[in-house]
Amino acid sequence: MLIAIMLSKSNGGVRDTIAGGIFTCSAAVGSYTEFALPIYYNAAYTENPDTMNIILLSSATSSGGNGTTLLIDDLSLVYNPVGISENHAVNYRIYPNPASDHLTISTNDTKNIPVNVKIFNLTGQEVYNDNYLNVSNHNINLSSFKEGMYFVKISSNNINKTEKVLISHTK
Repeated sequence: MLIAIMLSKSNGGVRDTIAGGIFTCSAAVGSYTEFALPIYYNAAYTENPDTMNIILLSSATSSGGNGTTLLIDDLSLVYNPVGISENHAVNYRIYPNPASDHLTISTNDTKNIPVNVKIFNLTGQEVYNDNYLNVSNHNINLSSFKEGMYFVKISSNNINKTEKVLISHTK
């Protein structure tokens, strides 16, 4: 597969490329695979981009490939503001997915900051809301949840993250 992101800005009828990044994987993958695609900025430009192009190809080259398939289930973009290095950016991870009896939220942040977790069903109804102090792992009991797809929203210190989670009580 090939995934590319290009950020650009209009400059008098011409598009200036402000930043971009490419991720490729030529190995066949048969299950959900998480990846990261760093975006590198062109130091010659100080303006903010006005356009983002995201390119998703089922082949690792732009020439394509017969019989290749790329399935995208959940694609998110995490922005780290200028001046905050990747090592210090707060990252929340929600697992397992699919989940059966519990859901764990983990973080790399070691500070005790307030965190709000909300879970919504597919109709947008809030079915869970809890506040806690940031710890490395926070577990949520799912035994009372009906099976199905849910959205988990984490809010903490100007960080918002939403992920889809499938709850299935059959093992």
